[in-house]
Amino acid sequence: MLTRYPQHVQDTAIWLRTLIWNRFPESNELIYEKANAIAIGWSFTDKSGDIFVSFAAYTKHVNLGFHHGNLLHDPAAMLKGDGNQYRHYRMGKIDDFPLQYMVTLMDESWMNAQAALKPKSKLISGQTIIKQQLGTEK
Repeated sequence: MLTRYPQHVQDTAIWLRTLIWNRFPESNELIYEKANAIAIGWSFTDKSGDIFVSFAAYTKHVNLGFHHGNLLHDPAAMLKGDGNQYRHYRMGKIDDFPLQYMVTLMDESWMNAQAALKPKSKLISGQTIIKQQLGTEK
């Protein structure tokens, strides 16, 4: 799915995917491929509403995102976004990525998402789920 993107976008997306999978192996990867981007989110269920961290790959860059980023403690104000909930960090070079800071935000987001799970949520673990693939929209 990433082959249509420039090499630096592919490299960043694969690097982030590896980082997140290694950090949260008990979660599930939900993949959404659209005409202008591919978005991958990690959740405890197969529901997009339970995603706690994600990234979106575009033709020129990758954004690391937090679906309830408005709740995160971000003292350095690295997350951007004016919406009610979603916040993101626009990736530059991997060598410049503030790894420890972002891992701390990921961990906090994970804890927030765990606390917000509905009691009857069907938990699944370690799955890659293609939710929407380019050309399959209804």
